[in-house]
Order: sequence, then structure tokens, then C-alpha cells
Amino acid sequence: MSKVLIISTMRLRTKDRVITGPAIRSLEMARALCRSGHEVVLAEPAIGATEAAADVDGSGILDQPPSLKFAYWSDDKFEELCSGKDVCILSHYIAKRFLNKVKQIPTVVDLFDPELFATLACSNLYGRREAFFMDLERIKENIFAALLYGDFFLTANERQKDFLLGMLSALGRIGPGELTDHMFGVIPTGVPTAPPKTTG
Repeated sequence: MSKVLIISTMRLRTKDRVITGPAIRSLEMARALCRSGHEVVLAEPAIGATEAAADVDGSGILDQPPSLKFAYWSDDKFEELCSGKDVCILSHYIAKRFLNKVKQIPTVVDLFDPELFATLACSNLYGRREAFFMDLERIKENIFAALLYGDFFLTANERQKDFLLGMLSALGRIGPGELTDHMFGVIPTGVPTAPPKTTG
């Protein structure tokens, strides 16, 4: 059994009970790890000082195993959340911001979202080109930080894995003694494994 910290960059509890794809992926990953016998803390971003200081339960989120706990994360609480954990799982969205704070434990970086290509494809939606280039730069900085400092990587498919292996090679992370087969896991989506139930 391992003690796992999963950092969700998106909110898990919302007023309308609608959450984003990355949040669903974090939640289902946490559930799957609990089913495998691990203890998991799933942390979502805090909004305001009250949440940042709070200990939370799973209210508002259905079907939670007993070994799944919830927390809020903020910049100044991140290292405290990592304390006593065996591994931290986070997405590349916050890699530059937080990877230097989790050096004491192995870090798994989830790179499933092809954010760079999605942003490139949506350039016409930007009102100002400066904002477009700033977003591209932020995304690249986070991906590079993830690939430089992550210990293990998750992708959505084999093609994405090959792309990221090429980036790792360019960054000097692939060489003699590096077992690339042991650096990646492929997790296609974040939907529940159980079939959906008709409710009306």
C-alpha cells in the first residue's frame, strides 16, 4: 500500500455539480488507486483563505471509498500536503509552479492533455496575438519543466507517448541506462469503468 497525493488543477465540487474533464480524470484515478489498496488524498485548488486552511470531506462527491480523502491545495500548503506521502501525481498544467516543491518524493506527471496543439489550433479565438503567444510560452514552460523533473509520465495513447519520448530525447533525459519502457504509463481517459446507469 502506498500513500498517494493527487493534485487536481480543477475544482471537484462546483455549485452546479458539473466538473471538467481533467477533474473527472483525477477523481477516477483516485478511485482506481483506492480500489487497488492505496491510501489517496485528492486535493483541489482552494478559493480564498478559508478553504486553504480547511480540512474537507467528500461531501458532494458520490461513491467514495473509505481510503479516499479530500483536501484543498494552495501555494503555501503544497509542501505540507506532500509530507508523509510516497508519491505525488499532478498534471503538467502546474509543473513549473510546483515540481520544485515535491523533490522529496517521486513525482508522476500526467501529460494526457495535448494542450499545446489545442492552443495552436485555436489561435483565431484570441483577440490579441500577444495573449496567444503568452499562452503558448506558458504551456511550453510547463511541459519542459514536467519532462525535465518528472520521475514517471502518463499519456493518453501510444502516439502521444512517442511524441513525448522525442521531447525527452531532445532534453537529454534519454540515454545509456535509461529504461524508457519504465518511464511511461498509458491511461486513455478518465471515465468510470462501470457502465452508466439510466436515471431518467
